[in-house]
Amino acid sequence: MNLNSYQRKVIQDLENYLDHLKQNNGNMITAFSSYWRESGITGVTYTNHIAKCPHVCFKVPTAGGKTFIAVNAIAPLFDFMQSYISDKSKLVLWLVPSLSILQQTAKALKDPSHPYHLHLKSLFNGRINVFERDEVISGAGFNRDSVQDSLNIIVMSFDALKSTNKDNRRAFKENGALASFTEFQDTAEDLNEFDSTSLINTLRRMRPVVIVDESHNANTKLSTDMLNNLNPSFVLDLTATPKENSNVISYVNATALVKEDMVKLPVIVYNKEDEQSVFVEAKVLRERLEQRAIQQHKNGGDYVRPIVLLQAESKTNDDSTDYEKVRQTLIDLGIPKEQIKIKTANIDELKGIDLLRDDCEVRYIITINALKEGWDCSFAYILATFANRSSETDVTQLLGRVLRKPFARKQKEIPLECSYVITASKKFNATLEQLSSNLEMIGFGRKDIKAPADEVGVVDNGGQGGNSTFELAPQENIGTITPVNNSESNNGNIQPNENKVNTTTTTENNDGLNQIADVVTTYQNEAQQQDLEDINRQEVEQQDGVKNGKIKMNDYKMKDEFKKEALNLQLPQFVIKVQNNGFFESDEDHNELLKRAFLLKDFKLANQDSNIRIDNIENDIWQLNVDEAENGNDSTLVVSRLKQKDIQDLIQQVAQMTDTSQISQIESSIFNSFSKKAFYPVDDADLRMYIRKIATSWTREQRISSIKNLPKVASLFKEKIDSLMNNFASEQFKFFVNSSQVKAQPSFKLSSKLSNPSVLPLTYEFQLYEKEADANSLEKSFITELVGLDNIYWWHRNLNRGKGFAINGYLNNHYPDFIIMTKNKHIILLETKGNMLDGSDSKYKLHLGNTWANLANSMNPSSNYRFKYFMVFEKETDLDNAYTFNQILTVIRNL
Repeated sequence: MNLNSYQRKVIQDLENYLDHLKQNNGNMITAFSSYWRESGITGVTYTNHIAKCPHVCFKVPTAGGKTFIAVNAIAPLFDFMQSYISDKSKLVLWLVPSLSILQQTAKALKDPSHPYHLHLKSLFNGRINVFERDEVISGAGFNRDSVQDSLNIIVMSFDALKSTNKDNRRAFKENGALASFTEFQDTAEDLNEFDSTSLINTLRRMRPVVIVDESHNANTKLSTDMLNNLNPSFVLDLTATPKENSNVISYVNATALVKEDMVKLPVIVYNKEDEQSVFVEAKVLRERLEQRAIQQHKNGGDYVRPIVLLQAESKTNDDSTDYEKVRQTLIDLGIPKEQIKIKTANIDELKGIDLLRDDCEVRYIITINALKEGWDCSFAYILATFANRSSETDVTQLLGRVLRKPFARKQKEIPLECSYVITASKKFNATLEQLSSNLEMIGFGRKDIKAPADEVGVVDNGGQGGNSTFELAPQENIGTITPVNNSESNNGNIQPNENKVNTTTTTENNDGLNQIADVVTTYQNEAQQQDLEDINRQEVEQQDGVKNGKIKMNDYKMKDEFKKEALNLQLPQFVIKVQNNGFFESDEDHNELLKRAFLLKDFKLANQDSNIRIDNIENDIWQLNVDEAENGNDSTLVVSRLKQKDIQDLIQQVAQMTDTSQISQIESSIFNSFSKKAFYPVDDADLRMYIRKIATSWTREQRISSIKNLPKVASLFKEKIDSLMNNFASEQFKFFVNSSQVKAQPSFKLSSKLSNPSVLPLTYEFQLYEKEADANSLEKSFITELVGLDNIYWWHRNLNRGKGFAINGYLNNHYPDFIIMTKNKHIILLETKGNMLDGSDSKYKLHLGNTWANLANSMNPSSNYRFKYFMVFEKETDLDNAYTFNQILTVIRNL
């Protein structure tokens, strides 16, 4: 199970935010501001909810895979925390709002065969433990050894850590099962009113990473106090509807889910004149969808059995359409009783039933409000509700239950690509507005609803009720639907009966669903044409802060005179020949963008030099601490040394170990000090063996010294391994270029708009965008001279950090300062350098750039453009093939 495109983008957003947190020396306020500023957005402010702890949010619509995103966020978070905390316990506290979500989440994370569990095992070397609250309180497998050696996840409800009732107060009481944790952890930060062995204090000392699922449910002061009591090291919120004070770092638009086949959108809305018609319409629609599903399965597609969710009312008066009345109405329509199940707070006829099995008979589920967050069945296609009476919250939650697409992949039958709502409302426009509001509450919107006001082929009685709908059958047949008898239903798999005139019998051409297929196809095509970055940015634009002017987007369009050609331009990047299941020597013409990992495919540390000297290193052990920022808020992470007593305790422990134990301690300590991606794609076993090999060659005194000075020793290892990997990658790149396995291929497209708050104060001739990114004094001097040349067509100040064009290199990516196009169709990449910057980095970039230009000019088929790369110094330089300002202007003038 792999992340899809928007899920990868969410994790990239997290990693980018963590980079900003590091660059801003742990200041959470400035890091949040600089993170959004890099995307061109200013005026965003950070709300410091929890003392001494970063607290951020992912906004992902319902059915967007928030749980899997969170699973993938755990490793980057611990990688970040390891920069601050030496040998930190890997503890995740996963908080959920309800029992149903708790059961679902815990089951998935615990199941050894579930993709979530398998993915975590791959990230944490197979060492993962998942607990629920009662297991932790009883100490069942949760002890000092487990938290030191493995990733530990505790799944709890929000309320389990609020001392609001007798059962919850167990987390705050003395607990002998957790006494071992006091032996190796400092109790100075314990809450004094609770025993040191209590669960709350045990969690506090381990400073857990906290994941808050459906965080919009945890926005009260009581919830915030509960989070503060946990003393977390990081808090990550997951929600489709963040509150205004949420620190959102990643927005996902509903269109992104459509592009990845995650949801059944759009929502097709039918409006009927009365409740009886709702039942009949739901039955007819479900049967026709099942006919399409049967045909799909016969043609090799997925097995799908469309299910109707019917929302009954609480039995408050004789007029209520309660669940027993709903069941009887369905039976009166000829639906077998075994196909109907009830799920309420007190009745659970779904218990033990796997709704996805092909021998399951359930086709109708009646509920009041029990199918809320946490209940998922992707076979639920139709929500039948009575909009004039239903609770807005309940309708919202039920809508979320019908949106998830079966198997998260495209269905061959287009009517199975969307979901359906059937209402009985005399004020249809008001009903649509309520449904639109309901969708917004789970991360979607009005554009995701298709109803008569939007489409053709609709019968509309002027908002006075009646059939206002896409027609399921020719108009003359609507009023003469004949219920299907039990004997004809074949357990719900409706079969055509050629001896009866019955609008429920279906063929591909006359079932009334083709019009819906056209609507869905148009909707999906529009979604596929949109760029992921653009549609997620649209989500930001909908925030209140943008609408009221507090937050500024800072978007600058490409100038009209350059658009036609510049938007069609694809700048070349390095590609490498690969096979579907391997790398090289493929007869197929299959190229992928070059990544450093491709060049390191055959790199093995076991084959490399292992000489690392650790003589004369100083004591330098670190841990995470937090100081107050100048404004008085606990908003800055800083690093401080361990106390001398802790150092001596550690030395004493290591000194008493056997040689074998010392070596194992060093191997684990140094290995765990590296982030998961520190030496990607080196195998963990290869890295461990390399560390062990070196540690084995040391004397006991050197091993003790290495433990005392773990960060410094780990740094020496990193320098050594990085150097080995760089040399290997460099040689491989040279070989693959010479053997024509690395080539240049058109790849990167310029955006139609530039998003950057830091722009040049002046407007220059020939600039590609309305505003160009700001530049240093050296670059501004160059621009002034450049625009004086009469052969310049346009120029652009390139962005960096993944926002602009990069030459994808063998050591790292290179973002040249300028992209220039001459009137004679020469594309120039130009890098400016001050004379103090002519070291190894300049040599690498110059070599990379010249290789890029050579391969770009050798592309097959050839391009209409000629490509150049130049490195320019302010004054004379000893670097071969580099230019001074005066020299390069003469060169460009002749291109």
